[in-house]
Amino acid sequence: MYICKETRKPMGITEINSLIIDRNNPYNNFSRPRPIVCLSLEGILFRKIKHSERSMIPDNWLDSAIDITYVKENETENYTLLQRPGAADLLVELVKHASPMIYSTQTNEFIEEALLQLSIAQGDPETYTEAEYQKSEAYMEHSVWSRDQCIEKATVVVK
Repeated sequence: MYICKETRKPMGITEINSLIIDRNNPYNNFSRPRPIVCLSLEGILFRKIKHSERSMIPDNWLDSAIDITYVKENETENYTLLQRPGAADLLVELVKHASPMIYSTQTNEFIEEALLQLSIAQGDPETYTEAEYQKSEAYMEHSVWSRDQCIEKATVVVK
């Protein structure tokens, strides 16, 4: 890559300006179909760890951790979810411009419980600020693809 001496910008890069949304343009038609953005539940919104592994995690990471319990194949599973910093803010902004679709290799039960607990963790409904309310709502009512929509190959589940 070469830098132009006059503009100090990289040369030879193609910009796709049709993807840029000018929020100040009163002529934008926001009623058109919205793009779908696929987000992986694990890794993008949180990191899942077993309760037995909590001792290996720094204490400050556990400040905003969420404990969830759900039933998987007739056994109770206990996990801790470490929220990604800014995950709720990302969803709030994303919902304004696209339709997020959450996908995961986890079961429907796990996904529903995780999204519910992440929503609840954003604040107390009795004392919500508008920003906390938006973050809470950002975790709910998305299209979700679970293990049921994945392909099982040998010992691996592929999204």
